[in-house]
Amino acid sequence: MKKMILLPIIGIGLLMILDQPMYAQQDGDDLVSGTYRTLHSEILDSDRTLLIHLPSDYEESNSKYPIIVKLFGTYPAYFSNITSELDLLSSRGLIPECIFVGVDQHGHGEVIPPEVPATQYPNTGDKFLEFVSNELIPFIDGQYRTNNFRIFMGSFDCGVFGLYTLIKQPDLFNAYLINSPGRYGGSSAFLEAANEVFKTASYNNRFLHLTYAENEQEEFRQPTEKFIEFMGTNSPGGLTFSSSYLQGADYDEYTPYIYCKGSFLSLFGGFNCPQEIVQQSYASVKEYYRQLSTRLGYDIEIPYRVMDNTGNNLWRAGKLNEAEQVFLLMVQQSPTKIDAYFRLADLTRITGRYEESVNYYNKCLELNPNINVAKARRDKVIKYVNESAAFQTERAYLSGGLEAAQTRIIELSSDTAYYFAEVEFNQLGYKVLQDGRTDDAIRIFLWNTELYPNSANAFDSLGEAYVKIGDKASAIKQYEKVLELDPENENAKKMLEQLRSE
Repeated sequence: MKKMILLPIIGIGLLMILDQPMYAQQDGDDLVSGTYRTLHSEILDSDRTLLIHLPSDYEESNSKYPIIVKLFGTYPAYFSNITSELDLLSSRGLIPECIFVGVDQHGHGEVIPPEVPATQYPNTGDKFLEFVSNELIPFIDGQYRTNNFRIFMGSFDCGVFGLYTLIKQPDLFNAYLINSPGRYGGSSAFLEAANEVFKTASYNNRFLHLTYAENEQEEFRQPTEKFIEFMGTNSPGGLTFSSSYLQGADYDEYTPYIYCKGSFLSLFGGFNCPQEIVQQSYASVKEYYRQLSTRLGYDIEIPYRVMDNTGNNLWRAGKLNEAEQVFLLMVQQSPTKIDAYFRLADLTRITGRYEESVNYYNKCLELNPNINVAKARRDKVIKYVNESAAFQTERAYLSGGLEAAQTRIIELSSDTAYYFAEVEFNQLGYKVLQDGRTDDAIRIFLWNTELYPNSANAFDSLGEAYVKIGDKASAIKQYEKVLELDPENENAKKMLEQLRSE
């Protein structure tokens, strides 16, 4: 009983892993993790090196992205570890893909605010804040597709600068992911200023996540703990505050990139839509991300992988029109990604829109000529349209009914340009059956048993059609024939037992 089951094939991403590389890399190609840029600052009177890491699908999509600004972010070890963690989290759908900007600084002192107690550094953080606000952010927004959701990352003296920015210009960044700001007493230095600012400034949709480590020196850890205690009772309305205590983290070497995972998961908690909502409807998914957008304070585009999951669930539920609309939205979102085109190629193939199916398979091959499964399925569709007797019979049936279809079968039986396949005639019968034309489906199944009198599957499908119209005697006869041809057929045994007991 081989039915035409309208289910999506194995995910194209998995197919790529098992069969072909998604991108056509060549031997000797470089693996690029970032791009160096130079920004001349009039405010700081110097050139500043930036190290930019773009999302994996940046060139393939029309999307806009959040930006992450990490001070002391051009140090290669920190840059590679943080961006690797970002890529891993976003690939799993736990956080959005982001543009990461590592910023060079010329020594510790230039980011330490004037409010911090006297240090051996010049404490020119106010000037550096002017650079970030008036030169760095406009440069990033002008060069890349950003969505105005900005995240600040900073450790140690850069963390002190982050708290300073939160108080002086709270609207500059939407989220502050700060690690170990207790050096130089920095976190406690802002308590008085913060208390006054928090009473009047607006912190709607602002986030502060503070991390510190077990292995920090006591003189650095105490100010941070004092600030956390202060925030517990004085955090302003609209600001979401959280903190993490890292046990076993090495203060000097590893904390800057260890803390980023927990910070990002805290900020973007719930970014991956729960499966129970995905299984409901596309409208439910849209509503979920609308609410998440409200919480975070920016319009979140439904992630590509969530769209794909939603479309596949609609397909499994038999809601093919809705599934197709989701796949089309995926094409609109990322016009050079293969996945949606492959879904559409399969969907139009199984619904009989063969010309569209061939076009979609060709689009997949245009984007990546090495997808063997797309080649094979396209060629099979072309062969089916040009050479299948079942397809020609279907066309005759749709234009002239059963009589025209039967005449066409007789004509084709002597034409060697066309091939006959039992499974294809069986699928035609199920198409007609699913359309509610049960009597016509029975005629097609009967033709199939005449063409293939030794096929247990052909008689099994005919028996199913008789059951559908309530003709118990005819159904029993067909299932008995199935067992005659295939004595071990469990479905026929089950159906006969059920029909005879009614």
